[in-house]
Amino acid sequence: MQIGAMTSNGQTVHALACDWNDSKSAILAGPAVVAAIATAKTALDACAPQGSAAKLQWSSVTSKPVLVKGEDEGIGACIAEAATPVVAITKGTCTAIVLVGDPKRAGLMAAPLHD
Repeated sequence: MQIGAMTSNGQTVHALACDWNDSKSAILAGPAVVAAIATAKTALDACAPQGSAAKLQWSSVTSKPVLVKGEDEGIGACIAEAATPVVAITKGTCTAIVLVGDPKRAGLMAAPLHD
């Protein structure tokens, strides 16, 4: 499952890609993943109120997302920690670029993270 960009409750995620173990529920995976990340929007935005982005990876067997790459390692680690609620609903392995803080700057910071 791949989604170019999706926003839920004000939280934007780019380049969401999941290898879902349960193909029957894979069609619902995208919205569920973004909604789970959105539950942490306040904590995510606190990581970089000025706007930033980080590419994260997580799976159903990890305790939290890990930073793949980002503008700043400290901000990326904060984003990974804040996005922890997404692990509970994951049934496979996913990557996504999570945008935080000021939307305009976050979009600019996300651009180089696309592979």
